[in-house]
Amino acid sequence: MSAGGRKRNREEKQIPIGTKVAALVPFGEERKLTWLACIVRDFEHIDGKGIYRVEDEVPDPGTAPENCNWHVGRGNIVNLSPSNRRFFRSGETVFAQFPLQDGGFTSDFYEAIVLQAPRPNEPPYYALRFKGDDPSTINLQPDYIIKPPADAGQPFYYDSASMIHAINLHS
Repeated sequence: MSAGGRKRNREEKQIPIGTKVAALVPFGEERKLTWLACIVRDFEHIDGKGIYRVEDEVPDPGTAPENCNWHVGRGNIVNLSPSNRRFFRSGETVFAQFPLQDGGFTSDFYEAIVLQAPRPNEPPYYALRFKGDDPSTINLQPDYIIKPPADAGQPFYYDSASMIHAINLHS
């Protein structure tokens, strides 16, 4: 394969600006690592690494911009485009957005177990049971379900001096 072919393949893996993603970000006052629905706002190379700037898809009203924008590496992002959906098996642990009573969804993704995968020739809903206090079963479309990469949670890049500079440029 030519060098041009390798470069083209690498570019195809880059997530386009404006794409909805799930990103593992330090969220809230505790800065706890949380899978959150975000939109890709920028991509750049810093210290030889591809870094995405993502923004909370639906920030809480009154949230300061610096608390809803993050820089993360590709290993801490799951592309939510329909073409990137995958099939989950019964018994598999996934993360999913929790449906709200108003018809929307939480920004956070919570750990859940797949109880039943969609059946052929039926609507594509997964039966999920979220871990925690509420043992109810919820039927959810695949748009709101992710399987985080095995290496997710590796160090972020915003702590380096160059990344702090890059954050200041984007703020």
